[in-house]
Amino acid sequence: MSMSSQNLLYNGQITKAKAILPHKVVLGKTPFEVKGLTVQAQAFTKSARAAIEEAGGKCDVLSATTGELVEEMAIGRGGN
Repeated sequence: MSMSSQNLLYNGQITKAKAILPHKVVLGKTPFEVKGLTVQAQAFTKSARAAIEEAGGKCDVLSATTGELVEEMAIGRGGN
C-alpha cells in the first residue's frame, strides 16, 4: 500500500490547494499501526520515519518542486 498527497486528494481527504503545498510527515502521539505502508512526502520527521519503518513500511522522499522521487528509504536504512 502506498500513500501520497495525490492519493489523499483523490480520496477527498485534502483539497487541491493543500495537494500542491510541500508535505512533511509528522505523526502525533497515537501509535502508528499500519503495517508495510509506503509513504511519499517531501520530508519526514525523525519520529515519523522511525515509526513508519518500525511498522515495516518505507519512506519515499519527493522533490518539492517536481514531485518526483528523489530518495527511496529502504526498510531499516535510517536517515535524517
